[in-house]
Amino acid sequence: MKHFIELSLMNTKTHTAAQKRVLRPAVAILIMVMLAATAGCQKAYYGAMEMVGVQKRQILVDRSEDSRNALHAAMTDFGPVLDKFSSRLQLAGQPPKERYEAVQALFDVVDSRAQTLNKSLDKTQDVADALFADWEKEARGYASEALQETARQRLNETRDAFRTMMRAARRAEDTVPPVLEPLRRHTLHLKINQNDEAAATVDAELPRLQQDIVALQQHMQTAIDEANRFIHFMNRSGK
Repeated sequence: MKHFIELSLMNTKTHTAAQKRVLRPAVAILIMVMLAATAGCQKAYYGAMEMVGVQKRQILVDRSEDSRNALHAAMTDFGPVLDKFSSRLQLAGQPPKERYEAVQALFDVVDSRAQTLNKSLDKTQDVADALFADWEKEARGYASEALQETARQRLNETRDAFRTMMRAARRAEDTVPPVLEPLRRHTLHLKINQNDEAAATVDAELPRLQQDIVALQQHMQTAIDEANRFIHFMNRSGK
């Protein structure tokens, strides 16, 4: 971040005075956006983004796309995880330590997917809450009751569509722990007991998770479909 700020300010030195008057505010706003994002202050981030012409509505669409992509990535990596675990455990002649490290690497991938999904959904919810709060305030500010009613109707339609998407996404997220936590325990067991017997024990336990994997994939796909519908709704309706 410090390097970027220094570089941005240095680049203005090569421009004319007139260009600097245009560039410096833009650089300052960009720095504000990055600082707000780094600090985790979403309210400041939204304000800075609005200064460069990016409204909360567009951020909501972008984050909904991010959440959809996170759902797809999780579904893609969780789907074959049991087969991948089993194939690593059954490698003949592989030293126990290498076998454990291979399984740990597989676990780290799906664990990362789960964390990314959680963070993405939280960020999507955050901007939606901010957008809907602004929208309600805006609707109350109209002098005409007809305009107020129209604004509230559009708000309710958008909020209902968002809630449908988010319910599906959270249900999909809830299917992750029944798979992830047993895999975490199995991986820890292999770390502590680096021998063939431990590998065989874990391999024998993996099929118990198959039904949970199927449920995860089904809910993930449903959530992806709902996200696509919401994104289409937002792009079609506007605000």
